[in-house]
Amino acid sequence: MLYCSDEVSLYSAKIFGQWDGEENTLSIEGAFSLNAFNQMQLGLRADGFQLIEIDLGTENYKVTEQLTRKSAEQVDKEVLSLIGRYSAIYPRTLVWLNAESNALAIWQSDNKTIQITFQNK
Repeated sequence: MLYCSDEVSLYSAKIFGQWDGEENTLSIEGAFSLNAFNQMQLGLRADGFQLIEIDLGTENYKVTEQLTRKSAEQVDKEVLSLIGRYSAIYPRTLVWLNAESNALAIWQSDNKTIQITFQNK
């Protein structure tokens, strides 16, 4: 069963939400803007989510895997370098984890929309 919302404000962005009771997921989607792009990522961080995987261009970077071999400082530098090589409008998938609630947030964006799907890990 699907439930949809009217436009609401979340992370300082106007979004629409959809709850899928069968899949136990909540998806939110809004129009792309640089402000929404930044505010929604800041909101995820404020809610305790940490970036664990990046798919950007032809590159895939697994943060957790890299932390087993490198220092947190080195991994931070590599993440910033990877993200800095691409414009915010470039399509990407970012996987975020909130370890406390064992929830994933799967971010997908391009130059038209930003969608985040929340689900249990």
